[in-house]
Amino acid sequence: MSVSTTVDKAAPAPLLGRVFAAADIFVLAFALLLFGVGLWIFAAGTPAHWINLVYDDAYYYGGVARGIIERGESSFAAPLETNGYQPLWLALITAVAFVFGHSPAAIAFEIYVLAWLFMFGFAWLSRRTFGVAFPALLASLTFPLVMLYGLETCMLPVFFMLFMKADSWRSRGVLGALLFLTRLDAASVVLARDIWLFATRRKVDLKHWLIIAPVGLGYAAINQMLFGTPLPVSGLAKAVGSIPGENLV
Repeated sequence: MSVSTTVDKAAPAPLLGRVFAAADIFVLAFALLLFGVGLWIFAAGTPAHWINLVYDDAYYYGGVARGIIERGESSFAAPLETNGYQPLWLALITAVAFVFGHSPAAIAFEIYVLAWLFMFGFAWLSRRTFGVAFPALLASLTFPLVMLYGLETCMLPVFFMLFMKADSWRSRGVLGALLFLTRLDAASVVLARDIWLFATRRKVDLKHWLIIAPVGLGYAAINQMLFGTPLPVSGLAKAVGSIPGENLV
């Protein structure tokens, strides 16, 4: 009887695949459990119980959304108007609150759900792109203030991954504009990609700016017309206090 000493280099791959699949299931189950616990706290608890499930700056978005729905004003503490927010997140929260309810408790619940939905979207895209979801889930769970507590940053990984996967300048332009509207400084991601392509491949690929630039200029023009400044300024309307939830009053 002879024993083969040949090493099958492909053998570890199926094992690693099973480990990754198990990690996906375990981490997703844990994330769904945490999400469900939060839903239960909203359903069965009082504001004193769920107030810390949404970060204080996220409540500021909720307060401005209520101002838009109830008074038709972009204000947090009337009559002081403000544009001190990232526009896409506010637009999304306002639209959802208009449809599903805009009481303080309803908006807090909606912000919580939206943040988690974007996190699950990030995990789904990671699974589709790289074959695994658990790194995206772990990154979100490790940095909940960034991803899970209702700030606009929860949208960035989704739009960033879609932007990097886009195969046409038009889709890159639309997604680059969404990145910009999610956080104005996220336009630096688009610029960084352009610089990297030029530095490494001597490739000039700028047509997506035909969409992004007009969106940015339009945003600045609207701000100038409504608030007298092209850029967002928080001002006293945002600096209300540091008590959790106070910015939703």
